Amino acid sequence: MTKKLSDSDSKEDIIAAFKDIAGDRDFVSLSELSSVLPPEQLKFIEDNAPRKEGQPDAIDFAKWTEMAFA
Repeated sequence: MTKKLSDSDSKEDIIAAFKDIAGDRDFVSLSELSSVLPPEQLKFIEDNAPRKEGQPDAIDFAKWTEMAFA
């Protein structure tokens, strides 16, 4: 994921990178992210990204991406 992304990526690029990890789901777990992100990036997402309702260990990446591009 981090190899695919850069500061100039579009919202669609970022969502596609999350979907590479999440598959058909609309969320990604923190444990899944821990396998592809360095600890400091994972910590940032853990501290700032919205959780998927009803799943405290899951990030709602669509909402997170919308927030980032707002």
